[in-house]
Parts: sequence; C-alpha cells; structure tokens
Amino acid sequence: MFADLFDSPWKILIVAIVIIVLFGSRKLPDAARSLGKSMRILKTEVQGLHEDNETVIKERIFLDKEKPDLLHDEITVMDHALTHPWTVTKSYRRERNAVWLPNECAEDNRHVIIGKEHYFISADGLLMPAKKDQPPPDLRYFRQSKK
Repeated sequence: MFADLFDSPWKILIVAIVIIVLFGSRKLPDAARSLGKSMRILKTEVQGLHEDNETVIKERIFLDKEKPDLLHDEITVMDHALTHPWTVTKSYRRERNAVWLPNECAEDNRHVIIGKEHYFISADGLLMPAKKDQPPPDLRYFRQSKK
C-alpha cells in the first residue's frame, strides 16, 4: 500500500504539502533541520551500502493513535552491508492555528514594494502602478538621472 506512495516526485511533493498543511509553518524549519541531520547520517551510511543493489528502504508515516496532533516518520534501511536494519524515527507536532505568511521568491520577479505601495517593473524597465489611480512613489529618495 505505501510502496506506491513514494514512487514518483509528484507524490512526494503532495505528501510534503499535506505535512505542511497539517503541522503549520513555524515548526517546519526545526523539523527540516532535524530531518537534514538524519539524512546526512543516512547519506554517509548509504555510501557504504552493498553493491548487490538489494537495498530496501521503507518509510512509514503515521499519526499517533493517542495524540492526533503528533505525526511520526519512521525510515528503515535494510542492506547486506549493514549488520542490522538501520531505523530513524522523527516526530512532528501539529500546530492547530498556523499562521501562513505569503512569500514570493520567483525568478524574474517584477513586483516592487516602495514604502507601503506595490508597483510593477515593465518589460522596458519602467516603474508602473499596480492598481488604478495609484500615487507615484516619492522620488525624493531616488537619484535623478540626467536626460
């Protein structure tokens, strides 16, 4: 059942989004840092895996039965190079009233914020208003170019 869950990057992305929605964004940096440490340890272990290509990695993600706000992620590696299966378990706590802050970090972002006003940069590099009847920015703080 779970074997088909992680066979494509899209499915992994969907699981990641579900985890973000369930547990909120505040705890994710700590969780990612913790998971990153575990993955670094796993990476050093994986470099020494057997060449017979019979490595089995199982991941089990489940909610705690007693505490529904607790998600567990259990990763087990079985390989002939290891003396016994290697398992790491991480737990994540859900934040019920998560605060989501918008953040755009796109390539070629044409949005500009000056003071409290939003503007766009046109294709020819000129500043344009983002809404109808928007006042122009205060030019006192900009160097005037000579024409």
